[in-house]
Amino acid sequence: MANLRAISNVLKQLQVKKPELKEPLVPIRDWVQDPYYVGEGGVFKWNDGVPTGIYPYYQDFLCDLFEYENKYDMVVISGGIGGGKTSVGLYCFIRKLYEQSVYNNIQGRYGLMPTSPIVFLYFCAVSKFMAIRLGKQLREIIDTIPYFREKFPRDEHIDSELRFPNNVSVLFGTGEGDMIGNNVIASIIDEANFKGDATGDSGSLTEMQKMHHAVLSRQASRFSFGGKNYGMNIVISSATTSNSYTEYLFKKAQEDPRSKAINVRTWEVKPWAHKKERFYVFCGNEKYEPFVMDSPQKIESQLNLPVDHSKTLPEIVKELPQDIRRLVDEVPVDRKEDYERDIYLALRDISGVSVYAQGKLFQDKHVFDQCIDSSIPVLFSKNEFSIETNNDSPTNCIQYYLERSFVDPDRPRFIHIDLGLTNDATGIACCYKSGETVADGVRTPIYTFDFSLRIVPPPLPRKISIARVNEFIMFLSKRLHIGMVSMDQFQSSSSLQFFEENRIPCRYQSVDRTDKAYLFFVDCMYRKIVKFPSDFAEAIKHELFNLDWNRDKHKVDHPSDTAHGGMKDRMDAVVGALYNAYEIQTPSYNPQDLLTLAMHNPIEHISWRDDNPYGHPADPQKDTMPHEFVTSCADERELLSMSLTPTVKDDMSEVNRSMIDWDSVMHPNGSDE
Repeated sequence: MANLRAISNVLKQLQVKKPELKEPLVPIRDWVQDPYYVGEGGVFKWNDGVPTGIYPYYQDFLCDLFEYENKYDMVVISGGIGGGKTSVGLYCFIRKLYEQSVYNNIQGRYGLMPTSPIVFLYFCAVSKFMAIRLGKQLREIIDTIPYFREKFPRDEHIDSELRFPNNVSVLFGTGEGDMIGNNVIASIIDEANFKGDATGDSGSLTEMQKMHHAVLSRQASRFSFGGKNYGMNIVISSATTSNSYTEYLFKKAQEDPRSKAINVRTWEVKPWAHKKERFYVFCGNEKYEPFVMDSPQKIESQLNLPVDHSKTLPEIVKELPQDIRRLVDEVPVDRKEDYERDIYLALRDISGVSVYAQGKLFQDKHVFDQCIDSSIPVLFSKNEFSIETNNDSPTNCIQYYLERSFVDPDRPRFIHIDLGLTNDATGIACCYKSGETVADGVRTPIYTFDFSLRIVPPPLPRKISIARVNEFIMFLSKRLHIGMVSMDQFQSSSSLQFFEENRIPCRYQSVDRTDKAYLFFVDCMYRKIVKFPSDFAEAIKHELFNLDWNRDKHKVDHPSDTAHGGMKDRMDAVVGALYNAYEIQTPSYNPQDLLTLAMHNPIEHISWRDDNPYGHPADPQKDTMPHEFVTSCADERELLSMSLTPTVKDDMSEVNRSMIDWDSVMHPNGSDE
């Protein structure tokens, strides 16, 4: 009987109880200006000419957002840098937290058991350490607010999370594992664009964005009643490109009455910091590049529209077609120099406008330029030349054009080869992990490129010599640690077999199957963790800025028009080399590690040296230049005897077959495969 009573008491405790309102909810307009609820630091005021607190712009935003409870369940905050986006996101959390605190048993409001936790989640795409730092900022704000100290105090003995009465808490993290099993009533994703671009198509989502979808799904199952979601989800990110995840959500929110989207412009947030006079900027679209609209002539030529030159600029802009007019921004004149210097950077960081990249992979000149490191030596006398079959000239080898020794030859090198024979060029690129950067306790590798070469096809009927490409890799293996050589599947079987036999780590890798490797390269540029020499930059710039990105098919390709950048041989080699370094970035990689990698990538073939997965480079000759090395050879056979293995030499004929007939090796029956 006693057991039955105990069970009955437990069941009564677990029953859903109706919520009890402790005190009336303070209207948002009063709340946002009251130091009792937002702290002295939250009240807007001027201190010695410096504005502090919640800016009037954001006060109006919060008043609209919380005009009444549960007006919006999705909030997207995008725009320029330095506009206080993260801070206003924190105050959104604080207001939502306050709304839960006025109930004795808030769980009963949502039909949850009294013991069920109600969780606020703050995700930062940059790192968990950054998320924790932002959590510290939120904790410090809450600790200054009298209301929370007196009526809804957090547990001061816990710093890993913010734990409040009634089983309400705020957690911080970077992925789905941080929210599994929780009743998430509100979430913030900060810097949602950090992990790369994606649309709403689940096939192209980054891990962070998949996590966001999981949060929404979980929230809908716990806090939705009568077709209304009582939760709130906030997405914050600086503007990047029109293909970004935030931009996708922004456009979606504009069509949803339950969503609120704002684009933060610095002069709107801080009007006192800018002049009232304005100038016009066209932000760009799929047809036209962005430009400063400072004359009728420029408007006419850039937009290919007839313009009445007798009218003023405001009159001309006002009469533009609506689809063009809506892409015109009015910017304070004191920032005009920024737009004239780098319009893409200014649009992103000042206007808070996502740079148009519809159909294009990358268009940000400023981000590209910041990756150029003039201290990296230029190794080759030229980075584009022809290497052909049936040519015994000493100049008909890649290493002939190498002029300098490699920096840090003991660091593992990662190489990708994009093969071509007659119509397409061959691209070869090499990079290595040159160091690390530390931010918020997180170590991130820095990748440096040695070179990017483009081997152009010779006149028909001759072809690019694959044997000479292989010879070049052998040449490098005797002077560098080779961490991995990868090739796409086209015409690569015999080369990979050759590398295998000579104990050079190698594998298949295609950067054409998906956009994964290319998006990683772009992400590294935005994060400033990839560096390349000046000649490298000039060589790849044209290809990179002309690449098309099919988001639906998740493919990156060159334009069909060769006059407008219709090639990507270098870029395929570049992103392939970088992705090698990313996947095999530990200098102490051993054969078992490579075996594990092969098991997780069954379509890729990997080989390694039995004794050292990175090979055995010879001691670099400090004063011996490749030109001297090559020209000292009496003929190509002497060169090959110095740089190639006996296996390769034995397969060569004495007379005019100094190079292997790789076509016959790869296609002994004349097939294409």
